[in-house]
Amino acid sequence: MAIHATCDKMKRRDFLRASILGGAGLALANHPILTDARQIEEKAPVRSGIFIKLAGGPSHLDTFDMKPNAPAEYRGPFRPIKTNVPGVEFCEHMPKLARCADKFAILRGVTHTLGAHQLGTDYVTTGTRPCANSDTPSYGAVVAEHTKGGNQPDLPTCVAISSSNRRPGILDLEYTRRDSDATATTAVSPDAMGRFAQPALAAEDSGRFRQAVSFGKESPAFAEPFGEEAFGASCLLACRLIESGVRFVTLSQGGWDTHQDNFDRLRGSLLPQLDTALSSLLNGLAQKGLLESTAVFVTGEFGRTPKINGISANGGRDHYPRCMFMLMAGGSVRGGQVIGESDATGSLPAADGFSPDDSAASFYYNLGIDHTKHYHKHTKRPHAVVRDGRVIRELFY
Repeated sequence: MAIHATCDKMKRRDFLRASILGGAGLALANHPILTDARQIEEKAPVRSGIFIKLAGGPSHLDTFDMKPNAPAEYRGPFRPIKTNVPGVEFCEHMPKLARCADKFAILRGVTHTLGAHQLGTDYVTTGTRPCANSDTPSYGAVVAEHTKGGNQPDLPTCVAISSSNRRPGILDLEYTRRDSDATATTAVSPDAMGRFAQPALAAEDSGRFRQAVSFGKESPAFAEPFGEEAFGASCLLACRLIESGVRFVTLSQGGWDTHQDNFDRLRGSLLPQLDTALSSLLNGLAQKGLLESTAVFVTGEFGRTPKINGISANGGRDHYPRCMFMLMAGGSVRGGQVIGESDATGSLPAADGFSPDDSAASFYYNLGIDHTKHYHKHTKRPHAVVRDGRVIRELFY
């Protein structure tokens, strides 16, 4: 298990090894306050969801938005390669994703102004710009409340793999449960190893849930492409949980805070691990017939500076929220396309760009949740699921 700390000391823990899953303790969560889920009018079929956070902020120029014709101090040493979608190219260190580019869409020119890890994380995990008088819940909390009462009693509604950032916001989502709750969000976390934070729910002791988190139940042929790394194991578990009936899974890959040695770290570990794990997740969901019913969203909290900083001999890239990429797949997303564009050096969107609010509205749309509906705080003051933002219609069939 790897532990990553970003430059502002936020810790990111990757998923615990499969060998210790069977004995993992589970911390529980509660989400009592929202408008009645029946009031929300679905604009798309209700779907399951997977949210993947690339913690630390991945470089857009070294992944999905390369600039091979830019000056050397911008483009870096990596070369683009062709994908299975004509005219679309990715970084040479992501060949597996290049071979399944028809299964997902890339948003380029996503932009915001919050260059601190926590603020950027709060923004992209809720879709609402953080401010002093608002505490917006993250995707999993909204999904859990939206589906309350409709999930199967022997399964948790949502599962968070590792200590990824989960914001309950005003929904009062905590690592405890109230006895009146019939369901809860379960966190599979290293922090809870070997103990239960609260008395276990029936869902945790059910055979179905234990079977879902047991990798031994998966066929070797299906599991092998996910590889031996922790992030691959997280993605394999996410696939199994969705197949079992869990409605929403959150997971993360840390280590993307590459102020120094950006290219060695990307080439040596980060890109190969992302390439293996994410391609296997998308191909695996498709193989099991689950991709059309599962909305997938992958993002960091921001991009990284287009110009290499030269702190070390190998160079690095710093925080840069003004231009970044996001990835969406599954459900109604039309794969095999790139939407949006950045300028010649990847410094700014070429046009208006997209905001995290827009991507959140689009993710909720794909999940079958109306982002314009409101929930209520203890004060009874209504809050929109996403305060601003529009659905990016080009993403969808």
